[in-house]
Amino acid sequence: MVSTLRQEALSVINALQNSGTAIVPTDTIPGIACNALDEKAVLKIFEIKNRIKTKPYAIFVSGADWILQNCILNKEQQDYVKTILPGAFTIVAKLKNAELAAKLGGLIAPNAIVGIRVPNDPLCLEVSKLFDGFMAATSVNLSGEPPAKNFAEINPLISSKANFICKAEFFNGCSGKPSSIADLTKDTIEVQVRG
Repeated sequence: MVSTLRQEALSVINALQNSGTAIVPTDTIPGIACNALDEKAVLKIFEIKNRIKTKPYAIFVSGADWILQNCILNKEQQDYVKTILPGAFTIVAKLKNAELAAKLGGLIAPNAIVGIRVPNDPLCLEVSKLFDGFMAATSVNLSGEPPAKNFAEINPLISSKANFICKAEFFNGCSGKPSSIADLTKDTIEVQVRG
């Protein structure tokens, strides 16, 4: 399955490199993904979901080290991030680099705040490792509706607009519960458990 995993990751990357979208598994719920540095693709997901543009979605990175290097965190927060990732958490933190924040445009909240995922999912980790950029993803649902918990629940109105959909077998690791949110934008650690 290793070569199949790599082939599937390369198919996702192909969609991302061509301003497309892909429906991908995560360790939590299925996501609709794009290239985070491609403004056209980012806007496409907002449109597909009927999501307001003031509600950014998360970028996916290869590991906790990326967060430690690129976000403003105190020692306690750094240790926390190392402990929980990869895993079913969305880290909300402030980026150190204003240039990177500008490149991520529609995925950045005011004050360079960004949501970041490092899913404990083999395909997401493979894409993050191989892709020269950032994958951004959000739940596969129309805004205001419950998210799909597994492959079978993916809304055909969304899947029909995706450029690539991962094979059903890759979604077996989805827990069916949204990620918890760890807000690290202040000097504290505030966790909101969802699902």
